[in-house]
Amino acid sequence: PVTIHALIPVAGKTILSYIIEQLADAGVTEFILVVGYLGDKITDYARANYPHLNITIIHQNERKGLGHAVYLCKEAVQGDELIITLGDTICEYHVEDLLARKESVLGIKKVDDPREFGVAETDESGTVTRVIEKPQIPRTNNALVGIYKIVNSALLFKCIEQVMQGCGSVEDEMGLTPALDCMIASGEHFGSLKVTNWFDCGKKETLLESNATLLKK
Repeated sequence: PVTIHALIPVAGKTILSYIIEQLADAGVTEFILVVGYLGDKITDYARANYPHLNITIIHQNERKGLGHAVYLCKEAVQGDELIITLGDTICEYHVEDLLARKESVLGIKKVDDPREFGVAETDESGTVTRVIEKPQIPRTNNALVGIYKIVNSALLFKCIEQVMQGCGSVEDEMGLTPALDCMIASGEHFGSLKVTNWFDCGKKETLLESNATLLKK
């Protein structure tokens, strides 16, 4: 899912370029970009800068949340494995390790206050046992950073449908976390991947901090 924030330059490169090049350098050649407001600018940028990649554009005309954005990709995914990333977030991690994993995987990082994030509860082996969105009393400080590898995409879309049916209003924004928890409850095994660095560029204060840190690097 990509917002217009993805075209903001951070340390001399757009956020979208960081994301695409990180995956493309590891061998990923097929991309689905879910775009909304000013999506044409994102489309033009991606196709002009990455003509060698297979890029599909899907429009999310209503802001109904991350879960809804992912669900719009159902026909394009066609049951394949997929990696979901957020268009306003830069993460540093071993992409090759993520691609090599045979299981579904959630990217995580410890934070001081996890109440503003989706949170992953894990056992001693790193297996994710539960995910919950913005818990008021977190049992762990492992925040979901917006990197998701999904092996069983058919189950993901089935769980999104179940969550959508349970929404109180058609205007509700639907997050992805409830669908992931549905998958875990249905028996899908999720491992965890601790990212090295996580730069949330969706807010002005964190964008400036991320820009300064990446410039130093």
